[in-house]
Amino acid sequence: MDGGEENTELYRAIYRAVRDTIRATVRTAFHGVVLLSIGAFGVAIVGLTATAFLDGSATQATPFAGLFGFAATAFVGNDLYRRGTADSFSTGP
Repeated sequence: MDGGEENTELYRAIYRAVRDTIRATVRTAFHGVVLLSIGAFGVAIVGLTATAFLDGSATQATPFAGLFGFAATAFVGNDLYRRGTADSFSTGP
């Protein structure tokens, strides 16, 4: 063995490590953007509901619709966050 084969294996290992790190970083960033979008949507629903309620133009069902939207957003956001966190530490292909 002249050392060339060992270097090739080393380069492959370094390449895989860098590739997996980049993938995990991109995946984590994507999940962060998704969570921020979902959070902003939930805040918008609650804000619109509160505004309508304070203006006096809301029916009795409007606050409940806002609370339901907020709860659904929190549930979906939490689920995506857990999956995103688990995926971001994955080293698989």
